[in-house]
Amino acid sequence: MATDEPPPERKRKLEKITPTVEETSRTLYVLEEGRYVPVKKGSDGGYVSPSACDSDEDVDPVLEEEYHRQLRESDGFDCDLYIPNGSVLPYKCADHHQDVIGICAKVGLHCYNFQKGSNFQLLRPEKYNSMLTGLVTYFITAHVIDPATNSPFVFQTCVTQASCYYNEDFRIETQTCRIKPETTQGSEVKDENCHGDYEAIDDFYKGDLPEWIPDDALAQSSYKQPQFYEVQESDIRENDWLNLYADYAFFTLWENGLTKLKFATPLEIKKVVVQTRETMKPKEKLKAGNAIFYISFRDCGLTEEHRAVVRRTTDGHPEHLFLEVKCPVADLSSCSIN
Repeated sequence: MATDEPPPERKRKLEKITPTVEETSRTLYVLEEGRYVPVKKGSDGGYVSPSACDSDEDVDPVLEEEYHRQLRESDGFDCDLYIPNGSVLPYKCADHHQDVIGICAKVGLHCYNFQKGSNFQLLRPEKYNSMLTGLVTYFITAHVIDPATNSPFVFQTCVTQASCYYNEDFRIETQTCRIKPETTQGSEVKDENCHGDYEAIDDFYKGDLPEWIPDDALAQSSYKQPQFYEVQESDIRENDWLNLYADYAFFTLWENGLTKLKFATPLEIKKVVVQTRETMKPKEKLKAGNAIFYISFRDCGLTEEHRAVVRRTTDGHPEHLFLEVKCPVADLSSCSIN
């Protein structure tokens, strides 16, 4: 079983442990709180975490093979083991949706709904595996429901918290968005289509995010400004993922203060303008794969109105979606939450 606690500190003494022990010539593996922990027997008969466990040579080859088997057969989603120098760490989720895991789970589900035409709703994230490879990738398992039939499903999404290349405050990318299959033919290292094909994205949507839309941009006729559409209130009600975009933007302001974030939600969207170069009817612009959203919103705990720019792009590969957001911190200059 995965836990929401980080791996135990090295050299920490483990007292009165009586679980199953896997023994090798040099290292013991103790099942502690649902995770195998490498230990050695000390002179007093107790188990201590060995300082030598920084090396792959100290890993029980049987346990290591089981670790890689779990990752390989589940595409990285189901693993309840931790080994020294392992690239994937398992965790349980906290009981809220407003941390980075909750945001990533919602974005992954949004990608699935956007591409499948479904309307599944997130009930709660259950667990996630974190992979550190310079960037942080989360393999998230969550419970979702189809409100049309009231049917529950187990949903899996792989989301990377990517580096900010330009002036954005936050950037995440989805690689996998699926209902959990009964069986998988996965591999621990996914194919070349796993990562984003940035060359396939229209150059118009690359580089710095634009500044806030000029006030007079919508005053001109649709003939002169065919790229823009001012979203109507009915559109916001029909496309509740616009609230996700506002939450996503507001999260970047309070990322290190989740209590404040929870206090200030739900958010109230005041205005949305969508911009896209794709040729489609005005209202259909909300469904454009590549689009920029200018969103103004107000939170329930402050008096300040916030403005955010969110850019959504796709590379043509199924299950891929890129979201970048910019929400100026200056908007909070006159606000305070006790």
